Amino acid sequence: MLDASGATEAGLSLKRQSDDQPWATCRRPWSLMYFTAHGRALPCCIAPFSLRGYGNYTLGDATQSTLREIWNGEAYRDFRESLLSDVPPAPCRSCGLRWSL
Repeated sequence: MLDASGATEAGLSLKRQSDDQPWATCRRPWSLMYFTAHGRALPCCIAPFSLRGYGNYTLGDATQSTLREIWNGEAYRDFRESLLSDVPPAPCRSCGLRWSL
């Protein structure tokens, strides 16, 4: 079964969401971690293409902390909280798609 950030049908993950909070359907911050080759934890594999300057949305550093510390850390918690709000994290504001195919 397909499970692309909440989508269960391939066509759904390519359609722009019609609601006012398309980013709210993303399940990545509760289901996976994405790391760069240098150990930086980022929200997802799409985030590097959404903004310049990883420092603005790095959620942890695997060369300095354990995966458990990053996953349960303040940066990840704050990120998850803002993803559920009316003011999403900067990398998510214009995503609007449930990618990951």
